[in-house]
Amino acid sequence: MKISVTFEGKRTAQDIQKEFKDQLSEKQILKTTAFALNETARRAISFVRKEIREEYTVNNKYLKRMAKLGKPSKGTSSGLYAEVLYSYKPVPMIAFKFKAQSKNKGAKSNLRNIQVEIRKGKQTLLRHVFIATMKSGHTGIWAHGQYQHGKFVYSRSKTASGKDRMSEMQTASPFTLGTNKDIEKRAIEQIQRTMPSRLRALLKQRVDKLK
Repeated sequence: MKISVTFEGKRTAQDIQKEFKDQLSEKQILKTTAFALNETARRAISFVRKEIREEYTVNNKYLKRMAKLGKPSKGTSSGLYAEVLYSYKPVPMIAFKFKAQSKNKGAKSNLRNIQVEIRKGKQTLLRHVFIATMKSGHTGIWAHGQYQHGKFVYSRSKTASGKDRMSEMQTASPFTLGTNKDIEKRAIEQIQRTMPSRLRALLKQRVDKLK
């Protein structure tokens, strides 16, 4: 999903700028407009995170990695543009609410069945998996095997170096699971609703500081 926040062609923003053209320089107006755009875009990120959390149990630490301000606006007429980008990359299962069940049968086995709640109220059972922390410090839910054409295939195959092949259990990004268009629409509506008033308030603050 890509939400674009633009100034060019936005009639309301242009009208607000005209209100202050006799009180502020063009540079001050453009700089303030850029600041308002960036602030509105960041608020859109927070808004979408909240929307996702309403439906999914995804951990905030991972959710924050999925969104960023792609093109911060600059205080120039050619730079009045801000872009919010959301990741479609797979998300580790460890990012969601989960509960480890008893160990699978078998001596000295550390394999478990783990119940993961991705969408609130809906459970997914992961069989023969284990929780481990890699040398990098990343903790994840792992299993012997690999993903093939988007589906995990359990196996005891070896890597080129002779080690057991292990893969981290993942799922699709919340932004691809049927809610992205609806959330995008609401985010854009929020931007259109809040941007004009925020821009006017910031420009007024600049004028007040000059008095």
